[in-house]
Amino acid sequence: MENGYFPMILYTTSINLNDTISLSKECDEIHSKIEKQFNGITKNNKLILYRAYKTIPNGNEQVEQYGFIRKNK
Repeated sequence: MENGYFPMILYTTSINLNDTISLSKECDEIHSKIEKQFNGITKNNKLILYRAYKTIPNGNEQVEQYGFIRKNK
């Protein structure tokens, strides 16, 4: 792949997935703290992909979700 690989962070949220403004704010907050959970993740990757789920996927059913892409500084 020309642009490389990018990590994807999957998480559950209590926010309505139609409320994209609140979801984006939540994702911004997670992104601002992600380096503390995954040391080096923002330094070694240009982008981080995020996917918010209403429930944890079990692999047997489709689960409602919404995704974001965040650039690292």
